[in-house]
Amino acid sequence: MAMQITKEQLDKILRMAYLGMWMLDAPAIENAFTDFDECFSHLLSEAKKEGLDECVQYDEKEKRYLPSSEFEEQNHKFILEYDNNIFWEELATRLAERDMVNMYGKEKVEAMDFEKRLDEEAAFSKKYYDEFEKTGINNIDIKE
Repeated sequence: MAMQITKEQLDKILRMAYLGMWMLDAPAIENAFTDFDECFSHLLSEAKKEGLDECVQYDEKEKRYLPSSEFEEQNHKFILEYDNNIFWEELATRLAERDMVNMYGKEKVEAMDFEKRLDEEAAFSKKYYDEFEKTGINNIDIKE
């Protein structure tokens, strides 16, 4: 298959692939995604051929292309922003789920229609979002 893309588009595709690989590698399951690694390395080799040298380095030991340190550093801001946003979202969602189970019982919550469950969860999580926006984690404590 042949595709016609600009150098700028290739750069964006490379960045999206890097962020996707970061997500896949996050659980640190060794060798779980070797087919994705090979595909990403091939994409990096194509980027090198197209002159995106600042994005790519060749690892002699592994005999494959890897993202350069500079490229990783440039894209790490997206990862940090994502992690920050997802932290608050996950925390509020999990606390809301806990509260729903405490109020209705696990069976009732699991039996809820998807839309109803989302609406209930949104109502429960709102108080957490409001609190986190005002105080961050300052008011979170473990009861003894």
